[in-house]
This record gives sequence, structure tokens and C-alpha cells, in this order.
Amino acid sequence: MSTPLSARLDEATVAVRAVTVPRLGLSLFGAVTAGLILPWSQAAGWLAVSLALEAWLWIATRSQARGGLVRHRARANFAASFGAISLWWLVLGVMFWNSDTLAGRTCAAILVMSLLAVTMLLFYSTPIMFLATGAVPTVFALMVLGRADAQSWLQ
Repeated sequence: MSTPLSARLDEATVAVRAVTVPRLGLSLFGAVTAGLILPWSQAAGWLAVSLALEAWLWIATRSQARGGLVRHRARANFAASFGAISLWWLVLGVMFWNSDTLAGRTCAAILVMSLLAVTMLLFYSTPIMFLATGAVPTVFALMVLGRADAQSWLQ
């Protein structure tokens, strides 16, 4: 029997709230990386919106963190804020890809595949998923790098 969506969202909410500080560090690291590939104004703008979205997520996870009664509205607020942050990271990936540099495209591949991997692990974490999601970003980065050097996929 599968776990209901509401229970999975409550578990995900607690897990996401517990890693707020590392997520803020990742946002800062993402912005610094973006500043090396993109204009600094774009990197700073991305960071400002990212921090605002993280604040929204912190507020959205408040009721689950207190352990009180959780309403459907709180779960929907968490899902919307988590979705918005995920989409904002995808925007950074698109910005990297559109920089039309090898470093930008490699960062885009790693970022997008890592985002998908973390999202999958949030809701379905088994040992094989840990193995697969750990390997996929690296494989995609190597594919981008290999393709840039005009080598075949077998090299």
C-alpha cells in the first residue's frame, strides 16, 4: 500500500526545512558560479530572487515544523514554494546554457540533472535511487564535455 500524498508532503516539508542553511549556502555558491560565467548583475538578481523564494519556503514550512495540525492549504503552500524554487534553479540552468560557453553548458547539465535527482530523492529514496541520482549529473556533464571536443560517445 502506498503512502498518501499528504504524508509524503509532510515528510518532505520537514526534510526541506532541516536543510535551510545549506540551501542558502548553495544559493550563494550558485550565484558566485553564475558571476564567473554570466554578468554579475544577472548573478546578483538571481541571488536576490532566490533568497526571497527561500524566505517564502521557510514561512511555508512553519506549521509542519511546529508539529501541529497541518491543513491542505499549508501543504499546497509548501508545494508551490518548493516548485517555485525548483523552477528558479532551472532558470539559472537556462541562463548558463544560453551563455554559449563550454563552462556554462557543463554547469547547466550538472545543475538540471542534480535538481531532478534531488527532487526524485525527496519523494522516493531507495538505495538504487541514491546510486542512480549520484551518477546521472556526472554522466551528463561528461556528455557535454565529450560533445564539445567533437569526440564520439564511445571515447
